[in-house]
Amino acid sequence: MINLTPEVILSWPTPNYVNPETRGLTLAAVNHTFLALCIILVALRLYTRIWIVRWFGLDDVFIAIALILSIGVNVGTYIGSSKYGWGRHIWDIPLDWAIPSLKTAYATRLFFNLSANATALSLLVFYYRLIDQANIRWFSYALWSVFAFNLITWFIFFMAQVLICIPVQAAWAIIKPETAKCIDEGVWTIVGGSLKTFVDLLVTTLPIPLILKMNMNKAQKYGLAFLLGLGYVVTAAGALRTYYSWRVYYEPSYDYTWEQFPAFVSSAVENNLSVICACIPTLRPLFAPIFGPPLSFIQSKIHSIKKAGTGRDVTGLSAADSSKQSSTLKAGNADPAAASDRKLIIQKRESFELKDTRFEVGDLEAAQWGRTRFY
Repeated sequence: MINLTPEVILSWPTPNYVNPETRGLTLAAVNHTFLALCIILVALRLYTRIWIVRWFGLDDVFIAIALILSIGVNVGTYIGSSKYGWGRHIWDIPLDWAIPSLKTAYATRLFFNLSANATALSLLVFYYRLIDQANIRWFSYALWSVFAFNLITWFIFFMAQVLICIPVQAAWAIIKPETAKCIDEGVWTIVGGSLKTFVDLLVTTLPIPLILKMNMNKAQKYGLAFLLGLGYVVTAAGALRTYYSWRVYYEPSYDYTWEQFPAFVSSAVENNLSVICACIPTLRPLFAPIFGPPLSFIQSKIHSIKKAGTGRDVTGLSAADSSKQSSTLKAGNADPAAASDRKLIIQKRESFELKDTRFEVGDLEAAQWGRTRFY
């Protein structure tokens, strides 16, 4: 929120409305490039889920919502930069642009907040589907803790943005009414940005320990961890956005529209790239050679983490029971028919396990979640 004093305005140089200095087309180029990639990746994800996998989950609903809101962020940023002087020095912006510029900024911040939360929810629901049947207690606790922390912090700071001034119209007023009550935008922007970056870090890091415990070859394991770890780029962009916002509010300069331009660019990268990174792990059925094992194979490996400590072989017998029965067989005390039955059970069980690793994502999801399509 801009709160300029007459002394600051009088200290500005003579305005140049004809050919002012600008930041160029950087913001438009970044917006258009990343938004195009965002739309393509979401379209490929939805195509994969609807036409190849033939299963549509709640994480897909959230990512579709995030895309729509992300388009709103990009449109607001484009309008601000092309029509209202975002990227000019503040003294080169005509006074009659001020109110529509502030309204655009207000709406864009709300779209950004909603889009970021929808993307985080999409990823958390995706993680939940991975471990739902495995019943890995420590991961479940961590997942629900991050889920709760994300929702609580999001709601608090979203409402703070909506009600940044009371009445709300004061948020885009050049001169605030004496009766208006406004919170310190700088404090809420920096704290909110820091917490949002922390949530991005948690959401990105959350599945990495689980992936590293899987019984997979190193290429598959590290490749999957790399895909999920792309969220660290989003985290870095969020940290840059918060840093440049801090410079705008707390460094001795009132050239808001010029100094905040890097924050606009970082926001565009962060917002679109978060949606892109959330889509990449879901595209394996479409690009199997690139993205490695199917989701069902990953889920079977997650289940093996839970089963590893039970000490049971593929037949379901404990290690001690299996050893005892093996000794009995060797001693010749077992019924030959029982031994034959046991051998048949092992062959069938091993055949099932091998077949299970070749499932496509739709096969396992249709079997496991056919009775409940949405969480």
